[in-house]
Amino acid sequence: LTLITASGDVLNYMALYNAKPTKMNILIKGVNQNKNEEIQQVAQFNDNSINEIKLKHYAEKIITLPPTLTNVGVISQNMIFGLYGLYIQDNILMFHVNLANNTNIDYEIDFVKMYITDEKKSKKIAMQEEEITPIFVYNQSEDKIIKGKTSSSSVLFFNRFTIPPKRVLYIEAFESNGGRHIKFKITNKEILKAKKITY
Repeated sequence: LTLITASGDVLNYMALYNAKPTKMNILIKGVNQNKNEEIQQVAQFNDNSINEIKLKHYAEKIITLPPTLTNVGVISQNMIFGLYGLYIQDNILMFHVNLANNTNIDYEIDFVKMYITDEKKSKKIAMQEEEITPIFVYNQSEDKIIKGKTSSSSVLFFNRFTIPPKRVLYIEAFESNGGRHIKFKITNKEILKAKKITY
């Protein structure tokens, strides 16, 4: 959402969908025409609102931090795909993921999928997947291709959530024009260990 004030200032805000909002209206204060009071260009948002610029700032900080998790991920087909860190700030969960290509063949990411599913497969009951979509994604590189012998990090942002018992979260990367689809799981135990960003 972009607001342009009468003085020419441009204000950017991220609008997030909420099925049960606590506020239905946003008050923007202005001039009282009768009293000719000074204009106040103030937009009053919910204290929990957070904009894209702030999310990008968080991501740039997270990318520089050393890994806080070393045992959440997968090694497959000479690729390493894992969770480097998990953070919480302003009720936003941030997943720092890294994909390392240890082959000489470039890896082009088609898309990344995240979904919550049953922890154990059952032959009698159909698996129910609940796909979750990030509110913002920060990629270390704008290029979707991870060259051979290199790696790349991303930070995925979500509204705060936890995982129900006997269910897990999967992060899966799909290769464009290839078969190197790799995934790893995250349990609720890891999510509950989310750290605050320190400066």
